[in-house]
Amino acid sequence: DVTSTLLQDIQESFKLATKILQEAVKQQDKDLLKHLKYYSFSDNICISLPFFETMYDFLNNFNLLCIYIRGFQLIMMTKGIFMRGGISTGSYFSDGNIIFSMGLVKAYKLECSKAIYPRVVIDEIIIERLLMNNMTELNRFGLGKVVVFDSENIAFVNHFGIMETSILQITSALESNVIDLENVDDPLLKIMSSVTDNIGNFTKILLQNLE
Repeated sequence: DVTSTLLQDIQESFKLATKILQEAVKQQDKDLLKHLKYYSFSDNICISLPFFETMYDFLNNFNLLCIYIRGFQLIMMTKGIFMRGGISTGSYFSDGNIIFSMGLVKAYKLECSKAIYPRVVIDEIIIERLLMNNMTELNRFGLGKVVVFDSENIAFVNHFGIMETSILQITSALESNVIDLENVDDPLLKIMSSVTDNIGNFTKILLQNLE
């Protein structure tokens, strides 16, 4: 019936978005995949990634999370399903049977109180950390167009123009990597190379699966 069809759409979208994320992570950092956690229960999905104090690692992981979210939103929208949620930070524990997390509670409260519309709201504490960087730095990770604000200054993930912004991310990253990275020890340049591969592979896989 209609309910079973809806459930099938959600399951297929989740599997496809997970596949996209796994492929992106494999290209970027195989070790990160070991720390990636994602669970689906009822009509909820919980995704978690490690929190890093190092700013570049923080931006890298946040960018990766946004890639997953935007990809999942796009897949769901093609099926006529719109989602909302929240992104936050906090303590997190899971063992395959339970999830015990302050981060999950904070994300849930964001979804309930601030998302309202089908969008994924970003916690102010994350925005404050992002704003510790200048726009040039954020744009290197493509976050300048990924994070948007509404009239009440609530930040959320931009789920429109994903193809356009992904192309812009690739173009921007390529322009920033005009030198031979193999002969450079600068960690920022190496991260940029990883992000370029990450976004490029994500876009390719997403387009292939939406054909």
